[in-house]
Amino acid sequence: ATPAPEWAKPNVPERTEEGRQKRGAKVGHEAHHRPPPPRIDETQEIRLERCPRCGESLGRPFAIEERVVEAIVPGHVRVTKYRIGRYRCGHCHKVRRARLAPEVAPPRSRFDWGSHFLVGYWSLQGLTTSGLQDLLATNYGLVVSAGTIDAMLRRSAELFAPAYAAIREAVRRGKSVHVDWTGWRVDGINHHLWDFLSPEAKAAFFTVARSAGHTVPERVLGKRRKDRVLECDGGTAFNGLSGRKQRCWVHILRHARRGLERWESISDAPDWRGLRVLEKIARGVLAASRLPEGEAK
Repeated sequence: ATPAPEWAKPNVPERTEEGRQKRGAKVGHEAHHRPPPPRIDETQEIRLERCPRCGESLGRPFAIEERVVEAIVPGHVRVTKYRIGRYRCGHCHKVRRARLAPEVAPPRSRFDWGSHFLVGYWSLQGLTTSGLQDLLATNYGLVVSAGTIDAMLRRSAELFAPAYAAIREAVRRGKSVHVDWTGWRVDGINHHLWDFLSPEAKAAFFTVARSAGHTVPERVLGKRRKDRVLECDGGTAFNGLSGRKQRCWVHILRHARRGLERWESISDAPDWRGLRVLEKIARGVLAASRLPEGEAK
């Protein structure tokens, strides 16, 4: 056989029957089975009329065995037509029109609020707009444009805007706030996902913005707050915020390294003594915490 290339991951060595772990519960442990479904939608009788060997008629069965089979079927769409009446008042002679209850569906939308929330939930699970379109077409037979999905997500966001604002206000009032951001793609365009976590307020606020600069944390947290501890990395986006800052030790170590490595010799750095001490302190803290010096913190 041709040997595998060096970059290929080797196969797991074959194990004997004694070395293989058997499936199911361990010896002496009670087995855990999936509970039976709470509802039976259909019952079918499986009968055998003749013996498959000799062809003799078998008659009625003397015992019945039961087996439950669950089938995942594609969802269906329930379409409701609302006949909205128009009236002419006999007193003022004005034309009056009945209104659909606002909790049924948003104005000028063909989908109810439940469909809006379902699409929003799938979006939170990571489905893209094209993924939502494919899911609705495959499982529900709905051909929906990208603009319709964007409108559904926007309406849901506007409905929960007061709760969103309350979460932001709780994070803003927190005594300590963890802040970080990462890259985020929106319709093929690079954005940034910002997260603001306040343990005391038990609140987490997320926002997506094109900018990775100081305008985002200043808009969310406010610029003037001296009694707050901001836990962040070494990015310059947080320098304009007032109050104490707890920087990440890994980033402190990186800054110390850059300050020393940018010179031909360490002694050429204007503050090489301070950077050397800072590097030793950062290494000591990371070693005591058993944290790697790489990306993981």
